[in-house]
Amino acid sequence: MSPKLSQGLLLAVLIATPCVQWVVYKNFPTTETKSPVTIIELIPEEVPVERWASSASETADAITALASNGRLAEAIELANYALALPRHPDTNDPYNWGHATLALDRMIAAFEANELWDDAIRFCTKPNAVNIGNAIVESKRLRLLGAAFAAKRQLTFRSRILTEQLREVRKELDLREDIDKHHNEICSPENVVEVHLDDNEAAREHIANSIELIDAFVMGMRGDTGSALAAIDGTRLHPLQYARLLTKHGQTERAVTILENYRDESPYRVALQTALVETLAAAKDTAGVDASLETLNTMLIDFPADSPLRKRVQPIVAASSLRDDWHAIPVSLSEQTEAVASLKSNFPLEFSAPDFELPSVEGETRSLSERHGQPMLVVFYLGRGCLHCSRQLKHLAPAAADFEDLGISILGISTDSAVALTESFAAYDGRIPYPLVADVEKSAFKSYRLFEDGDEEALHGTFLVDADGSILWRDSGEEPFMDMDFLLRESKRLLKTRKQNSSVVAAN
Repeated sequence: MSPKLSQGLLLAVLIATPCVQWVVYKNFPTTETKSPVTIIELIPEEVPVERWASSASETADAITALASNGRLAEAIELANYALALPRHPDTNDPYNWGHATLALDRMIAAFEANELWDDAIRFCTKPNAVNIGNAIVESKRLRLLGAAFAAKRQLTFRSRILTEQLREVRKELDLREDIDKHHNEICSPENVVEVHLDDNEAAREHIANSIELIDAFVMGMRGDTGSALAAIDGTRLHPLQYARLLTKHGQTERAVTILENYRDESPYRVALQTALVETLAAAKDTAGVDASLETLNTMLIDFPADSPLRKRVQPIVAASSLRDDWHAIPVSLSEQTEAVASLKSNFPLEFSAPDFELPSVEGETRSLSERHGQPMLVVFYLGRGCLHCSRQLKHLAPAAADFEDLGISILGISTDSAVALTESFAAYDGRIPYPLVADVEKSAFKSYRLFEDGDEEALHGTFLVDADGSILWRDSGEEPFMDMDFLLRESKRLLKTRKQNSSVVAAN
């Protein structure tokens, strides 16, 4: 066959092939092939540790700013979001001063300054706010509840519960300090835990003060005003609360002195000015009321119409000579603030977990989607050659039953092959009480962002995935996560909060 004829036949075949394929397959049902979702669309990059810390401070300052300017609904919304964020001993430590601790501390101050007792009780009894780990903040929370229940005349039968809880906080503090000291005695110098003895002593003192204050409130409710006020003198009652308490019992001059001394210290200057107006009104000091109202009138100019401080002072305004000059109340409404939007944008509470299908030791294919409506803990291992992973296996295996009691199944994903996994099972000293699957190609590792840019080596990873496929908690890095007691507590909290939120949405 001539070369020209061969070339002609080849050209004809190339042209005819797609035509034949079109004729043969044109009536077959087509399946649209979607391009795989990018990693960034599924799992956002982890926020650096430094950003977690700075954001916690920024959020706390925003809560104070909002609350001190009458935007209490937004302050509560921001604080609730901060309390809901996943907690982690490195990035968002509830025992020290992470988002939860700072947000709760600032909201306690806001509730005290504004005497929002019903809001305080609702906020401070939610699971996210109860005993988050910091002893001083827990003491503040319990004493705020004492003040709130006392104001509502409901403390007598609750005082014993609150004081017992305060004593339990002190016991937990003592136990944690003893554990840390013992750890320091038996561990190597580089692993010594820093024990904050000064902080612990301050916490013990605060707890003792809180118990005394609750006892004093009960005295006052039973009519022993003199003993109650004498006992309160030795406590750390908020100056605004103390001044209002003194006013209630006729000691207005002393109350005015306390308010004036506190003027330069408090971020809640409008609340302080409102308390001063109320104190002067109780003392029937007409000139003083008018002068204080004139100052307050200017301070309230931008406060929302639904501000509790506006409502409290309105009867005094109506009875004063300034009633005709009192400025019009602005049309207010709780608007989303930049602080709330920024926190939600940078720190999402949840995001979708990528699915996977990987072979197990038993020769079956396991996937994330087979959870059957059950939450799952997905743990990524770097294979049997990783000593860190062996340590994590030993930490997680004893806790597996506790996770199962919470309804959380566990799945391990290894870079080993299925054959190597089988050998690992045989060589492992003990039983691995959860399935392991092989990810030799590291496809699941990549979809879960367990590769750093430009690196060949995968990272360790631990992910709590909810029943609907949302990641609620994660840890990734060169070291695997080892603190299973912490993870167990945090998983319980997150799943409980998630369930409550789902119930509220369903009810609405």
